[in-house]
Amino acid sequence: MVVGVSATSAQKKPLPKKLPSAEKIVDNYLKAIGGKKAVAAINDATYDYIVQVNDSPVGTARLKRKYPGSERLELLFGNGSITSATSSSSAWEVGLDNKLRTLTGPESTNAKFAGLLNASRLLNFKKLNVLARPVSLGDLALEPAYIVEFSTRSGARLQYYFSVQTALITKVTDDVQKSRTLFEDYRVEKGILEPHRIRVKRGDGDLTFLL
Repeated sequence: MVVGVSATSAQKKPLPKKLPSAEKIVDNYLKAIGGKKAVAAINDATYDYIVQVNDSPVGTARLKRKYPGSERLELLFGNGSITSATSSSSAWEVGLDNKLRTLTGPESTNAKFAGLLNASRLLNFKKLNVLARPVSLGDLALEPAYIVEFSTRSGARLQYYFSVQTALITKVTDDVQKSRTLFEDYRVEKGILEPHRIRVKRGDGDLTFLL
């Protein structure tokens, strides 16, 4: 069964007077996508996407994740391919020029951190030495969301937006990469709610990934 989730399809909740704890926000998210038991059962996953620019297909992508923190993305376009990968120890990418580039400094730190959060789905994030704090409410004019800042003592930092209505992740911002990733059209896959439309906005262009 495929189920779509939209904040507008349910009765809107009033905005809170006080921010919940980061732990409560994440717990509600894990419950919303299928529950901690179902999430913990997934050690690795592969996603295949159609990649679009301005609603026109330009290629395909395959994303592989392995718990707790490995991620590999392969993009295939008409003029070549781009591959990037992260693990707990390294982050690298091979561009259209087929040259390997090893990420360093804050770029590497944030890339590895994003891979950790993505592959773990935020499950037991404290055991992964991840710090989290609720910052504020955001996107009030569109879909109100709790903004939670996840960070590490090594300086990695990402902001996640969790819908007040659905508890699902609606956006992730990365100040180092100067990127915004929007998550839409959640549906059930293998017992877990997965976003079927992901929009990545960066300085060098916008891409849409359709699962």
